[in-house]
Amino acid sequence: MRYFPTLTQIFTIVSVSMLLLTPVVNIPGPLAIRSLDVYPAAFFTFYVLFTAVNGRLPQKRIIFLIIGASAILFAQMLILEIIHGYGDLTGVSMILRSALWVLVSYGCAQFLIKTYREKSLVFFIKIVIACAIVQGVVLWLTFLSPEFRDFMSSIFYRDTRVEMEHLIMLRTPGFVSVGGDGLSFNQALLAIVGLIGARTFFRDSRAYYPMMLLLITSLTSTFLAGRSGLYLGIFFALIIVATRKDNFQISRRFFGILFAGVVLALPLILFSKQFGDYGQELLNEHGYEYPAVRLLRGFIDMQSTGQYSDQTLRTLLVEMVVIPEDPLRFLIGNNDFGQLPKTSIATDVGYFRMMHGFGFLGLAVFLICFYLLPVFQLHLYKKSAMRVVRNPRHKRVIISAFQMLLFVLAFGLIAHYKIFYFSTRIFIFIFFVLLFLVFNYFRSFRYSADPELVLE
Repeated sequence: MRYFPTLTQIFTIVSVSMLLLTPVVNIPGPLAIRSLDVYPAAFFTFYVLFTAVNGRLPQKRIIFLIIGASAILFAQMLILEIIHGYGDLTGVSMILRSALWVLVSYGCAQFLIKTYREKSLVFFIKIVIACAIVQGVVLWLTFLSPEFRDFMSSIFYRDTRVEMEHLIMLRTPGFVSVGGDGLSFNQALLAIVGLIGARTFFRDSRAYYPMMLLLITSLTSTFLAGRSGLYLGIFFALIIVATRKDNFQISRRFFGILFAGVVLALPLILFSKQFGDYGQELLNEHGYEYPAVRLLRGFIDMQSTGQYSDQTLRTLLVEMVVIPEDPLRFLIGNNDFGQLPKTSIATDVGYFRMMHGFGFLGLAVFLICFYLLPVFQLHLYKKSAMRVVRNPRHKRVIISAFQMLLFVLAFGLIAHYKIFYFSTRIFIFIFFVLLFLVFNYFRSFRYSADPELVLE
């Protein structure tokens, strides 16, 4: 008998997809109305509030922990604003947005659990994989076809302000209003979660290898929005491919990949001059923001310097290391995040901006309460589940599910060095939906030694 999804399941698919792709459409009204992810976000928030009044909220300790941390940071920024008076609302906005999207993620996870029960985690992974592939196809088609770019721009809103033109005229913005490193990181994150999820849950499926190929192709589309996502995505993809599927430890395959990398690097070395000449032609014709130019920039610079160099990496690791010199500001900050013209800070690094805004102590509270403590609590759940499970296949799935969340956390820790990534909607949504779904997944093992799991 053919399977037809119910209206609730269709609503869930559409809502989660909107929250992962965050499309912004060309309709009259303010930006909040155009952003289609606002509507499912509001629904899942009200769902949490309704459930809190009329029912029981599982894992509410994490919600209370994050609300408590948000209140502490909010009070700190209020006091700092009274003392210094910079008028910078960056920190307030970041904390409120982060807390709100944790609540949205919690509501989405609970709705998925209610709708799909033990299949909820696998179902979420399927949507992530689908969104990663769809976004990748859109990015490639937008880059390759001017007609398709015009078609997308006729439906989806593009931010054409002067300071944003370089992010929409040459880079590809996909479903959102503007491209850049944010979209590049988000697309890489979707692809990485998809790769780990496919490897964990769909290893024995006939669609496994086509799925992995599509996800890798989708991962390469990240350079069309920004190089950072491509580099970080490739780094994590190599780790995933080079490790064993049961416990993510380095396998013998790692040395084969290392050898293949050397072989693939030889043409880049041998034809570096040709790459540089081609990149220079593109630079002269399109400008620096053209995706292929940014990718070939190191080869272009070789024509004058004689060696390959990435100025972006040097800028991040040397020039943008801006730590508060005043010891008191280093510890508690002064509510100046460098977002105002008169108080600009010469760094884009999220960690250093947060240090300037609410100090090292505030940064520690944010990271520990929002991310590290919930992961540690999940680790305790994992240990409980591993003690009762006897099936080796289920043990592998438990380990892989926990490792998937660690991969996402590690991705965020690195990406936050480039931009303010920990407070972005996509990262918070993916991380916390996975967190709550994996909690539920491990909880089912604690109450049943070997529950029947559907992995296909």
